[in-house]
Amino acid sequence: MARFPFVMLLCLVLGSARAQSSATFALQPLDGIDPHLIDVAHAAISETYGVRSITALPVKALPRSALNAAGSRFRAEKLLGILEEWRMGGYSRIVGLTDADISTTKGPYVDWGIFGMANAKDSACVVSTFRLGKGGADETLFEARFKKVVIHEVGHTFGLAHCEVPGCVMQDAAGTIKTVDQSGGRLCSWCRRHLRFWPDR
Repeated sequence: MARFPFVMLLCLVLGSARAQSSATFALQPLDGIDPHLIDVAHAAISETYGVRSITALPVKALPRSALNAAGSRFRAEKLLGILEEWRMGGYSRIVGLTDADISTTKGPYVDWGIFGMANAKDSACVVSTFRLGKGGADETLFEARFKKVVIHEVGHTFGLAHCEVPGCVMQDAAGTIKTVDQSGGRLCSWCRRHLRFWPDR
């Protein structure tokens, strides 16, 4: 029987080690989110970033202090600050999951509705399902959109910027669900190479 080449074995071992991440994630469901989506987020982070330590925290109420002036939407940047305060127990990242309408200021638009938000290299991100049912999306499409947005926002916490490669999950959605749908849901080769140099990846 032919022996398995030592060099190939070494490459597989090293490749496997590189695929693991030392990051520790907390998933923070906010009231109203479908519990099934917590599992979807868990799988998306694990599969894409090699994260093995992911904990789902108990559901919390949406903080009223994050509401906009009209009381109609939750300001994403305020939610990020609150999530950061809630991050505890040694978690290096926290991901807020909500079905509420969230917004931020974008250019001339003071209250621009968004799918999610994360500041590059910060430890908190938030994902909203509020706009993911656009166009009468069925359950499969809705879940695929959610998974892509989770991967995108978590990518920012690993230092990834918006990508210009068509189909890369790190492309800027620019406020349109069409960009999300056109994404293959994966990182392009450039983003994967960049990710390798992030400390806890």
